[in-house]
Order: sequence, then structure tokens, then C-alpha cells
Amino acid sequence: MKIGILGGTFNPVHNGHLALASLCREKFSLSEILFVPAYKPPHKEVECRVSADDRLSMVKLAISGNSHFSVSTYEIDKKGTSYTIDTIRYFSDINSGKDNIYFITGSDSAANLEKWKDMDKILKVCVFVVATRPGWAMNGIYQNKILAVELPTPDISSSLIRSRLREKLPVKGLLPQSVENYISEKRLYLS
Repeated sequence: MKIGILGGTFNPVHNGHLALASLCREKFSLSEILFVPAYKPPHKEVECRVSADDRLSMVKLAISGNSHFSVSTYEIDKKGTSYTIDTIRYFSDINSGKDNIYFITGSDSAANLEKWKDMDKILKVCVFVVATRPGWAMNGIYQNKILAVELPTPDISSSLIRSRLREKLPVKGLLPQSVENYISEKRLYLS
């Protein structure tokens, strides 16, 4: 079996994440995409003080109804800094190494792969996939060791959505309606 692991802060999860998951599932014939929200990512802060529980709830809402998507609380349950190598090893171990793992991330996270913990080991235990954005080019020492997929959708980012919400601008079409409703009900990203 081939499974995809889509890691990130998902602050908030948006339609770009869902499009990336669908594209990778089809392109690489993955049986499942596992969304793994980070508790505390090592290379950036979780902006706007949105709790891990809120980010997890939004992911659950976003993927509901898609039988090929599921969510794992592994990194949130650890309550510490989330390192990709540990997450990949965890999923490899629970599946007795039988599954081929595709780790999927966005180009913003991949901009500084040289700083990732045990990046050489990561590349040995999984297929590493980066979603590219228009105008983004992979460079650096790992450029020939990863797969790049270009999203055919408009460029959507969590930071754009947070900014629009702070400025009280519409976000319709950028994230699932259920997530937009959750953000409104909880009054997230207003300051």
C-alpha cells in the first residue's frame, strides 16, 4: 500500500491543502492521505494563537465526507516540537514498514530543507513531495531528491486567509464552508 502524509500547521486548513491531497492521491496512486497537524512546528510559530485542538477540529471538518482522507493526532498528542523524521518513523513502525510513505508538504515549508532535522534520513525512508506555487523554483542540495507537483488551482495560503480575516475581507472559496463557519463561530484570526 502507498499512503500519503500531509503535514502542516493547517492554520487554517484551506482548499489548497485539499486540492494538493487529491492531486497527490491520484498522481501517485495513494490509497489514503493522512492529514497530520503539527502541535509545534520546528521552523515557524503558530500564528494568531489558535490552539492545536481548533486546528485539528478544522481539519476534521474539512476532510469529512472524503473516504480517502483521514486525520492523525500523533503530533498533537506528543505535545512537543514535531519533527518529520519522527512522524515518518512512527507511521512506518505501526505499519511494520509494509507501506510506502509519501510525505507531502508545501513549498513554503520546503524553502529551507537544509535546516530540517535528519533530512538525509527522511529521503531514505519516504518519497518526499513538494507542492509548488506559481513562480517557485526548487533549489539547494535536495532539488534532485524530491518530487514536485504543481497545483493547477489558484495560489491559496493560510497566511493570506488569516490576513483577510483580520481585515474582515471575504474568504469565500478559499476554504471549505464548514471551516469558515467554525472560524466565525469561534471568532478566530480576528486580532
